[in-house]
Amino acid sequence: MKKKKSVLMLLLLGLLVWATPAYAKNVSVQVPTFPVEINDVVYDNQHATYPLLVYQDVTYFPMTYRMTRSMGLITAWDNTQGLYIAQHREDTTLTEEMNSKNKLGGKYTASIANYPIKVNSWSIDNSKEPYPLLNFRGVTYFPLSWRYAHDEFGWNIKWDAKTGLRVWSVRYFDSSYFALIQVNEKNALFQQFITDYKEVKREDGDIGYERIGDRYQSYSLSYGADTLRKASDKKEDVTWKQDFGENVSSEFTVKGNQIFYKGKVLIEELPEECLDYPYIYAHRFAADSGDLLEVTIYYTQTPAPYTPYVRYVFLESGGTVKELTQWDGNSRVDRFYETKTAYYVCSHGRNVSGRFHNSLSTIMKVDKVGGKGTILNDLYSQYKSLEAIGMADDKLYVRAIYFGDKDDLKRLTYDNKVNLFHDGYFYIDSSDKLHKVHDYVDGEAFLTPNGKLYVYNSDTLQVINLTDHKKVTQLAD
Repeated sequence: MKKKKSVLMLLLLGLLVWATPAYAKNVSVQVPTFPVEINDVVYDNQHATYPLLVYQDVTYFPMTYRMTRSMGLITAWDNTQGLYIAQHREDTTLTEEMNSKNKLGGKYTASIANYPIKVNSWSIDNSKEPYPLLNFRGVTYFPLSWRYAHDEFGWNIKWDAKTGLRVWSVRYFDSSYFALIQVNEKNALFQQFITDYKEVKREDGDIGYERIGDRYQSYSLSYGADTLRKASDKKEDVTWKQDFGENVSSEFTVKGNQIFYKGKVLIEELPEECLDYPYIYAHRFAADSGDLLEVTIYYTQTPAPYTPYVRYVFLESGGTVKELTQWDGNSRVDRFYETKTAYYVCSHGRNVSGRFHNSLSTIMKVDKVGGKGTILNDLYSQYKSLEAIGMADDKLYVRAIYFGDKDDLKRLTYDNKVNLFHDGYFYIDSSDKLHKVHDYVDGEAFLTPNGKLYVYNSDTLQVINLTDHKKVTQLAD
């Protein structure tokens, strides 16, 4: 019974370490006899090069390079900095090596890992772990307690005496999510959206689920104490909006092959394919001394599934309107910021083909003196994606990500890749220099009015203060 309870709560995950690290003492481990399913795929412990293990009545799970990516995690190894593992989804199918012949129930020798280890940016002191991380056949193994499985990795685990151990990297059973809805001077408010279902018996005899209603629960984050507390159980008004654009399509008109704005010609000549049925969709993003105009012209008579378009971006300041020709029309403006010396035009995502978009984010800086435009992504070769988060103390805060190689960017379903030792959260100074604030952590980032940078998990509402490198404590009801 002790072993079954431990299996329910604990699973091991390990990373293939290419270098040869130093190990501490050897320990005896065992290949489990119970069946295992990972993301609904049977895992063959008998033939797996890296089987699951049991140590001190706790189940351990191997995290190889491919395993981590199939389970919503990424890893990095450095001979000096050691192992770094973090949540980040790169869609990969579980295809593990099956080149061994292990004896189910057989005993083997592993080592207690004795090299630096970080999980979601938190350093692990393996000498103080109740279930220490192990190394077996050159692979790091994690004990997956509630702390690791739920809090750090975001997994579901289920144990059944007949079917054995089942692990999912996606929360199939969750019917709720969290969203940031208010940001004030002293606190922020998160709303939990909960959908309730009831079991129903279908005509074929199987069990289905029927939606019966929605519930809400809000949580207040105190910046000063870095604590979360339940606030109410009613639906709250949403005042936090990350897209500050205002729809101003009615201020633009088409005459012949030209587009007019405030009675003046804005676009001299539209592409010929736009002329039959042009449809204007325009947004204004306001700053103190200037506005950003994004004007998209759709060819409305093109059949589904793709409505093509052309996009123009203009800076309106001091009574003049200037087109920003450096801007890639495949990127849609998401934010617009202003400092003492420059404007920043920011996107989130880029159109690849048809209706396919990736998450490659771009920032263009426009100097107030001279109007020079610079795509900041081009200045940092190691960061192809720069995602704007917010402004504080005349500095722009961003998430900078390696994103991927050229071959990756050609794939329609490609999202992004992360380099854990280099990527993360930064601010950009007036000289375009990046200053790192925190290592990469997955989640939704936001900046408070007093300049604190936070990131939260929308599945479990785990909040991290990136400015002070602290986990936010959730208080009991």
